[in-house]
Amino acid sequence: MTNEITDLITTHADEGQEQLVDAIKTLLYKTAPTIFDLLDFYDDDTFLEPLVFAYYNSIRPTIGLAQILFGYMREKLRPEAIAVLADEDGVVELPNIGYFVTNAPGRELTLVWSSGPEACFFKVDGLTVTHKFSPSIRIAGTAVQVCQFDNPLLRGFYVDESGESSKVEVPNITQRHLGHLKAALEIIKDIIPDYYREMLKVTRRIVIFRSEKPNSFATLSAHGTVFLNANEDHNEVFFLEDLIHQCGHVIFNALTFKKRDFLKIDPETPLKNFTKDDVESRTVYSAFHGIFTEAFMTQTLDLSYARGVFSGQKEHELVGRLAYIVRRFNYDIRDLGQNSFYTEKGMLLYSWMVEMFNDVIQKRSAFLLKFDTSNQPYTFDYAKFLEINAVDDAGRALCPSP
Repeated sequence: MTNEITDLITTHADEGQEQLVDAIKTLLYKTAPTIFDLLDFYDDDTFLEPLVFAYYNSIRPTIGLAQILFGYMREKLRPEAIAVLADEDGVVELPNIGYFVTNAPGRELTLVWSSGPEACFFKVDGLTVTHKFSPSIRIAGTAVQVCQFDNPLLRGFYVDESGESSKVEVPNITQRHLGHLKAALEIIKDIIPDYYREMLKVTRRIVIFRSEKPNSFATLSAHGTVFLNANEDHNEVFFLEDLIHQCGHVIFNALTFKKRDFLKIDPETPLKNFTKDDVESRTVYSAFHGIFTEAFMTQTLDLSYARGVFSGQKEHELVGRLAYIVRRFNYDIRDLGQNSFYTEKGMLLYSWMVEMFNDVIQKRSAFLLKFDTSNQPYTFDYAKFLEINAVDDAGRALCPSP
């Protein structure tokens, strides 16, 4: 990125985060003043806890603010006991502390706190509940938590485009892919460090889940969380692309907190008003979201290929994902190519995305066009890519060297 683009993204994303912090502070002060007084007013991480966003975006939140924020309360001021909810698997999560797996599924319990998680205990109907404590898993050197279990406050987000909800599995698929996740983050840190720093500023939770639907996603209603839908066969190539994609949405939500700083027209204007494509369901703003993530996905996959990060079949998957996203990027850039959409800042950002696309096309078009992505669903499927794009007998990708 040029310094101008880096500064634009950093400045506006930081401002967006500050405005989100102020919004949560105001909500807590007005709706839960007793809890608010127990928190460190100057610790932004407290007010960027994604479950607080989820709580205020839930019609009937299943978990209370005391449970969500207990781990952020100033230690000397923490209550001796609070009510907590164990989910249907008996798991009690205390954000910023960890998980307690109890033998009381679906019950409201009393948490009796002492000197720390190892010394606390739970009671229900006057009886002590057995439990096992599991501390939060964090990416080394960061504030990013990898969730070991699902959380009841997040259940309502697992819906497809028709609004149908899905049951998801988290613990097993997370343990399977922790190594792949960490490897992908190290690659991002190495090859696109500016973006990595922005990811760390806005991302607080990574949820790896397994389900037929929905696709991976991020939502402002649980700001700071990325939800990655992984299957058994995925590897660090998948996580490399999906982290860039979903963390990009979180960055963009902060960056464009004031949408009118970037768009002259109503951000919720249907894009089909301009494309005349009745199948198009996105707004101008949601499509703008899309090309922001596509630009960084394209850049990251291209740099990974150029530097020979992967070899053999993983390289084959990498170039398949690159070929697929470049085609999508091409269509979306075209559909958003109207100067009337953008303010000066919006046009600066859009123009950089076009420049990124043109740079990759100039270097790679002849190569990428050799790959057939015509059988792909909306989300890239490497098994389908293999059906019509061969590797040799030794499992090496049939593609030229960088």
